[in-house]
Amino acid sequence: MTNEQKELFKVYCDLQSKEFREEIINYEPLKMPDVQYAIKVNFTWGWLRVYKRDNVIEWY
Repeated sequence: MTNEQKELFKVYCDLQSKEFREEIINYEPLKMPDVQYAIKVNFTWGWLRVYKRDNVIEWY
């Protein structure tokens, strides 16, 4: 896990509500083409890709 991925997770969590954050189980590195950094965030109900592209944080 890189420092950039750790920071990406922190920023992502700061953007979410307390209730949404409580559903997070963990996160792990993720490789995606054409992005600066990416992580896979695992929730009680599934998972999301969170990534930084062109200095903008996005997820789906």
